[in-house]
Amino acid sequence: MESLARSGLRTILFTRAPTREQLDRYPIFEAFGIAGTTRSMAPDAMERTLRPVFESLRDLAVPIVHYKVCSTFDSSPQVGSMVE
Repeated sequence: MESLARSGLRTILFTRAPTREQLDRYPIFEAFGIAGTTRSMAPDAMERTLRPVFESLRDLAVPIVHYKVCSTFDSSPQVGSMVE
């Protein structure tokens, strides 16, 4: 999101996947992010948590989706990784 904002896009951060109604409340924003906790989860917990998020993003039909798993090097195959 920092890169988007530095490039001039107006961004907003949500703590859950936003609904269409929530996005409509902020028409000036051109990009949004979702802050989650999956980087501290095992892959099976990530699957249970992320599937509904990705489904809601699909249903919003936004043109581009970028999901950042982790911004640090503290993940391993057992924690914070999308593959085992």
